[in-house]
Amino acid sequence: MEKNPIQIAVDTWIEGWNDHNIEKIVQNYTEDAEIYDPKIKELMPDKKELFVKGKEEIEDYLKTIFLLFPNIQIKPAGLWIKQKIGGAEAILEYFIYPDKDKKAYTDAMVKFFLDKDNKIKGEFIYYGLGYTEKE
Repeated sequence: MEKNPIQIAVDTWIEGWNDHNIEKIVQNYTEDAEIYDPKIKELMPDKKELFVKGKEEIEDYLKTIFLLFPNIQIKPAGLWIKQKIGGAEAILEYFIYPDKDKKAYTDAMVKFFLDKDNKIKGEFIYYGLGYTEKE
């Protein structure tokens, strides 16, 4: 069975994150894409808004994350896709592991708004609770 093009785009996005490959991540976005992240001010204190816009700002945002969390990994938990006229929406549930030992993690969801070419034009990130495994 052939994968849905949106699934392929999301898989590439996940692989880019786990490889810390900014180019691979950014190739999934339109030139004027926006990412809304409620933690942007923690990551980029000089930022006035809670979003980044355009590939250049997205690259800076990703560089900051990978600098602050050099071992960050994400693990997908579920993907929901809704086709729409002129594009699609996709919701990815995933776990964020900031360290190599993977004893602490945060659950998160991201809602992607994709254009007709399956490029991300908008992204909203929602964070759940953080967890630490007990030894």
